Amino acid sequence: MLCIAGLLMALAAPVAGVSPAAFDTAGMIRGEQALRAYAQGRLLEDQGQLRDALGAYVRALGLDHTAMPVARHIAETLYRLGDPSSAIDYADKALALAPNDPGSLWVKGGALMDMGRYPEALDVMVACVDADSSRIEYAQSLARVGESLDRPDVVARAYGIAVQLDEDDGENWFQLAAAQVRLGRFQAAERSLDRVAELAPSRPGQIFLRGFVDEQLGHADQAIARYRAHLEVHSGDQLTRQRLVTLLAREERWADALAEARLVAKAKPRDWDAVAAVAELALRAKRTPEAEASIRTLTSLAGDDLEATGRLATLLVRAGRKAEGSRLADTWASRHAPDPAGVLLSARIRMFAGDEEAALPFARRALAGQPDSLFPRLMVARIHTNAHRYEEAERVLSEGLAQGADSVALMLELGGVRELRGDLPGAETVVRQALAQEPQNPRAQNSLGYLLADQNRELPVAERLVRDALRQEPNNGAYIDSMGWIFYRLGRLLEAREQLERAVALTNGDPVVREHLGDVYRDLKLLAEAREQYQQGLARDSGNVRLKAKLAALRP
Repeated sequence: MLCIAGLLMALAAPVAGVSPAAFDTAGMIRGEQALRAYAQGRLLEDQGQLRDALGAYVRALGLDHTAMPVARHIAETLYRLGDPSSAIDYADKALALAPNDPGSLWVKGGALMDMGRYPEALDVMVACVDADSSRIEYAQSLARVGESLDRPDVVARAYGIAVQLDEDDGENWFQLAAAQVRLGRFQAAERSLDRVAELAPSRPGQIFLRGFVDEQLGHADQAIARYRAHLEVHSGDQLTRQRLVTLLAREERWADALAEARLVAKAKPRDWDAVAAVAELALRAKRTPEAEASIRTLTSLAGDDLEATGRLATLLVRAGRKAEGSRLADTWASRHAPDPAGVLLSARIRMFAGDEEAALPFARRALAGQPDSLFPRLMVARIHTNAHRYEEAERVLSEGLAQGADSVALMLELGGVRELRGDLPGAETVVRQALAQEPQNPRAQNSLGYLLADQNRELPVAERLVRDALRQEPNNGAYIDSMGWIFYRLGRLLEAREQLERAVALTNGDPVVREHLGDVYRDLKLLAEAREQYQQGLARDSGNVRLKAKLAALRP
């Protein structure tokens, strides 16, 4: 251990090739007494006597008020002693002398986090990493505040720095992959997980996360295999098993999905969703007695509850038993005749069944009984919109706006109607009005961003708007489609492809999204893939003249 004289010599000795700014004593400590007090503090700190060290540092700073390293050491010592408020005060003294000193910024950021002042801590830790990105502890502290604020973009940046500093740390790669997944950067996450598999193959959670990435990238078979591998180790993880059920059902592997759904229902025998999954999958798998038994359980669970009755009726319709679903809704409505919610339920179930004209009288009755209510008005308008009666839909929505109903929701609906009519200026006007009322409304942000992209105008503005929407709803397929379409307009075809492939999966193959992806494939000269997207879009929207023309143009 160094004596004080030796420590003084070590602190004062020059080092060849290193600038004075690199020393812990950068800015120098003026005066022998101040330097001796500082050296004594370092020695006491090395011995673990933090309170005595603090006293020595305070004496040193009193002798030289311009000694930034001393102020920083006081801040560090106070932080280690559990006094974050005082640590911030002294970190600020150090930063007044050296505004970009990363060590002082790090102490201040950590103290702010300990006090729960996360937004302030974020600004400080960003400045710390900007000043010095060579220290892994700085990057990890930035990641910590990013996690506390639910900012996956910050977390991804921090762990991106961490893996550059230590390429062989599997945990940092895993945390980077997790943040990339939350940001929807699935291809990047796939590459990060490849490194995890190399460096930490037994790291818990990586098999599930890899399965989730495969699912989002459309690799259903690999995702199913990985979910099953995860469940072999974690058989009680019912959330993963439910994901597996959903994925198997999406692939129309009804018997496999039913087998997994039974396990979920066995673990949660009175859980509505678990029993409903068994009922629906049993119907799909032609296991009628099992389906009927589950439907009886659901009927018992529903009792006289409106929402549960609606969910059961929806299940029946989705399983092809439309008349039975409608009768169930009507029975509830007749038993609760004074309640306008019953009429609305009858309308909603018929609309879900695709019988919109039959739903219209019920929706009108619901609107007449509740003229200030938003949902029946939207339902009436959407029925007219789906029947291409755009003027009637606009009239219903305009009436609601004149009566002062939920204006933003009605404005956005009206914007969609005008867009379908081809009145893009009118659509843009009303969407901008909605955004002016609620600047952070993600649906309004996405609507304006998409309108601008569709017109190939103000693309940087469109990108900013849709990014803001995605920060709030990162897995919204419509918003991801908008971002992909913006990238396409900007000529960033590979980024557009990544976004739109994911959007197709999330929107269950929406024809518009398939058309967008087909356009990207076409411009990438992937003509077979483009043709497939146009064909699948036409299978869902057989009257789409634009899709027919694009498909015809690809034929040899």
